[in-house]
Amino acid sequence: MKTLFQIITIIICLIPLCPALSLADEPVISPDSHIQEGDRYFRNNQYFMAVNEYEQALQKNANDPDLFRKLSFLHYHLGFLDKAVSDMEKAVSLSPHSELLRLELGIAYLAKNTLDNAKEQFMAVIARNPGLANAYYYLGEIFYRKKDYGMAWMFVKRSQCLGHRGRELLMKLSAVSEDPNKDLCVYIGEDLYIRQILVDTKSRAEEVAKRIEAGELFEDVATAEDMNRNLNVGGYLGKLAPSELHPDIVQALTENKAFSPPVTVETESGFHIVQRIAPFDISYWKTMLSDSARQNKKQTQEKGGFSDALVVANLNPAPSNSKEFYIVYAGSYRQEQYAIEDVDKLLRLGYPSYRYEETTESKGTFYIVVAGKYESLERAKESGEDIARQGFNYFIRKTN
Repeated sequence: MKTLFQIITIIICLIPLCPALSLADEPVISPDSHIQEGDRYFRNNQYFMAVNEYEQALQKNANDPDLFRKLSFLHYHLGFLDKAVSDMEKAVSLSPHSELLRLELGIAYLAKNTLDNAKEQFMAVIARNPGLANAYYYLGEIFYRKKDYGMAWMFVKRSQCLGHRGRELLMKLSAVSEDPNKDLCVYIGEDLYIRQILVDTKSRAEEVAKRIEAGELFEDVATAEDMNRNLNVGGYLGKLAPSELHPDIVQALTENKAFSPPVTVETESGFHIVQRIAPFDISYWKTMLSDSARQNKKQTQEKGGFSDALVVANLNPAPSNSKEFYIVYAGSYRQEQYAIEDVDKLLRLGYPSYRYEETTESKGTFYIVVAGKYESLERAKESGEDIARQGFNYFIRKTN
């Protein structure tokens, strides 16, 4: 029989083992279990709880780009923009060839107004997949913010070719610049650049066609409905030779120009909702804009406009105690109608433009267009450079 002393000794020896025995009874939760629980919270809009579960999965060595993508979405909607960007950067680093992840990283950068980073991501996306309307629209917004209005018009117009119906950017551009009137839905090449939504029944094909016709983006419907959506982001198949396609699809596509409405073709594989698009070539777009600028300059010179050089003239020297101003002149014409047209255009761009007559014995009457009046040379130069991008020549005169 054990003495009281022996019993106490045994109990003391067992005490250190008690926490270990308690911990051994606790279940070990796997990273996948945390992710599943996080997904449940996500679906129920319990965002903080979802973040907690996902971060516990990361602590247990989960390293899935989609997990970082979910965290980025949650942090964005919770207002933690820096964390949302960091999460998406990690997602892209784990899957650098994913167009979807790069597109979402670009959106996060754009929300943070880091325009160069956003531009880099969107450019990389459309270089690989020129069928994503949203990427073009976002690039239009970036160029608008950078005041490169000509290029902003080009990108928003291409997004329209691909079915984008956003109007806000068009309204903003129309308020500060003139449409360069370039048709970005024209493609004269013979190559077939194709995007497709493949479904298994005629009724589903009809439903898909109606959704696109009603205004849903082809890329969004493809992501949701295409049988191969895990292989082709937004349904883009790439540049294909006729020999790589079913003859009926080739016939349907070659009968239509690029960016014509999608057509439905039935083959033994299913029902193909297919559309021809065009590659992205920014160098060609720049050439188109440069040609327009040269043509505008030629027309202005033929009408009696200013030379290319920036001139800061002090034709009316002011007394030293008088306040000086800088006037930006945007045109000088023999015919009044040209001046009227320029004033109207400048007013649409937001400039307090007006015109006046100036007559000399040697040169006769000219109609002068003024874009604005500024207190500093720097601000006057900025305005002059801005209207120059819209096709105007200009010079600056200092006066009191």
